Amino acid sequence: PFVKFDLVRSSFDDLINSGAMEYMQDSLLRNQIFSMEASFKRYENADKDVRIVWEQHIRPYNSEHSNVSWLHAWGDESMKFNFKTDFEAFIHNRTYANMLSEIIIFIHNYVRAIEGIRKEFTATLDNIKSYLNKEPSKN
Repeated sequence: PFVKFDLVRSSFDDLINSGAMEYMQDSLLRNQIFSMEASFKRYENADKDVRIVWEQHIRPYNSEHSNVSWLHAWGDESMKFNFKTDFEAFIHNRTYANMLSEIIIFIHNYVRAIEGIRKEFTATLDNIKSYLNKEPSKN
């Protein structure tokens, strides 16, 4: 139902795998960078939840009760199948309403995960820039 945005994590992985984190003296920043892995996992889990509801519940229900051929025909009348959609399966139907509610909740969690990652990454990037712009100690 929607496109998954792949998080490009090559810079993050390069930083972690380079060994440079051993030399970082700011333990709060080091922990902040390492905690980004948990954000990646929250995002992946939120995406997985939405896709499970779609693939295992809503999509099969739609296929059973509606004529979805018109979605794929794109003007080619030979691709449209002539059967009626069962509107009673969608209007004032508890099963369908619950499925929609469930996917709305999961999509909300997905959006919150993306917003959280953006805020966390922005703050971490700002802290990295600040760390790199500090005068080196003369020890």
